[in-house]
Amino acid sequence: MCAIEVGNVHPSSAKIITEPQDAEILHFVHHDAWALLERSAGIVATDEVATRKVNPKRLSRLVAKERNRRGISSRAQQAIQADLEARKKEKKQNARERKKALAERKREMKIYKAKARHRGR
Repeated sequence: MCAIEVGNVHPSSAKIITEPQDAEILHFVHHDAWALLERSAGIVATDEVATRKVNPKRLSRLVAKERNRRGISSRAQQAIQADLEARKKEKKQNARERKKALAERKREMKIYKAKARHRGR
């Protein structure tokens, strides 16, 4: 599923196990689809062109590599892939922050316990 505005693509995906009936599709579109689209981040779809001159041997290797690689077939799939990558980066950042906070808490507890041991002297 993909909603397209001027300059933005909002990707999202929904897993469908069996072939849905028309009523089920209509219910999904009216009730669940909008929540999926609001959850995804807007991504501007642009195509950049390389302006730097490339060595001919490197260019031939790149062409062969591209020819052998199976590409993404549509803009919606590209947008979904970009959204997944963005969520992956965000998840890594959150995990890093949680780990840092846990280490800080452990350090504070260690200091607190050391002070508590020395109070009785």
